[in-house]
Amino acid sequence: MRNPGEVHVERLIIHVIDPHRSNFVLSQREVPLVEGDRLTHFFAEHIRNSLRDPMARAAAFTTAEQTTSEICKAMLDGQLDLIGGSRLLAERLCDVIKSRRNISPGVLVVCYYTDSSQPAITRYLGLLKMDLLEVFRNYVEYDEATGERYVRPKLENDILPTEQERLQKCAFIRPFNSQPIEFNMMMLDRQTRSMEDVGVAKFFIESFLGAEPQYDDYERTRRAYRALVPWYDQVSKEVSPDIADHVHQAIGLAVNSPAISIPAFLEPLPIKIEQKNKLYEHLEKQKLVDNEFTIDPYFGSKLVRKRYFQGSHNFRLEVSSEEYSQIVHKVEPPASDGTCDYYRIEIRTRDWKEIIKP
Repeated sequence: MRNPGEVHVERLIIHVIDPHRSNFVLSQREVPLVEGDRLTHFFAEHIRNSLRDPMARAAAFTTAEQTTSEICKAMLDGQLDLIGGSRLLAERLCDVIKSRRNISPGVLVVCYYTDSSQPAITRYLGLLKMDLLEVFRNYVEYDEATGERYVRPKLENDILPTEQERLQKCAFIRPFNSQPIEFNMMMLDRQTRSMEDVGVAKFFIESFLGAEPQYDDYERTRRAYRALVPWYDQVSKEVSPDIADHVHQAIGLAVNSPAISIPAFLEPLPIKIEQKNKLYEHLEKQKLVDNEFTIDPYFGSKLVRKRYFQGSHNFRLEVSSEEYSQIVHKVEPPASDGTCDYYRIEIRTRDWKEIIKP
């Protein structure tokens, strides 16, 4: 789900949710979509960009009855149609917003979409909470034949976010019988900065969705690498340059491998048991040491593509991992006897010039 191919929005409906101003407009029919028009492209791009957003997290429903979970399952199974199911979801979100005046109003967009990279899955369900300007009457239209009311946004630059801007809150749910079983959806809540954050930002995932974040391959890879880099930085200061290079190469191989077991990774390293235990204990708290876990192949290769360094006075160095040994020739730490209190680094480059900040 995280790296979609071409996204195609098949059906879509929008409801206005502003209970604090008694503005609650439930659409009676879907938005008429035309293949290739700007509206279809707008939502398809938002879905694709949101799934690729680094802040997107896997999540799973925590309750199953009389909840968003039950509604979404019925919609994906075909037991509840888009209009009826989306209206129930809008009513649930309206109740949540009523209880918290600090939650901004907006619209709930509910859609079915497909992903060309997952042809075996016939459709996904998308839930997008979007903000609009206050004058919602401009968006309410009526079907000429049936008189049914529906909300259709006019895509003006100052009304809805552009395709380049990022949605604040959305969830993309797969059929409940699809694999893997650890999570049901990808969820993006840009007000929630980490999986441990608390506060108003959690109304979307907890109060509305009734879900909680889970680890997928991407998240496990991200957390492992964020622990490995500072751990290596400390170890490299305590061992010889040859051993430091050995450990760094082991990290690169591990992150580029199909899967990693932390105990198996640590066991052959020629470092002290105390140094190994520091990494083990840190990852144990994040439940990453009990079992081997799969490395996200795209993300893993991206992580080790470059190396980043920071020194005093905000000095920074970014260098390709493959070219590091050709550019950074020597690193001498501060002298233990106190005669030199700074690092001496020899950089070899065939070009050196001052440039305008990128």
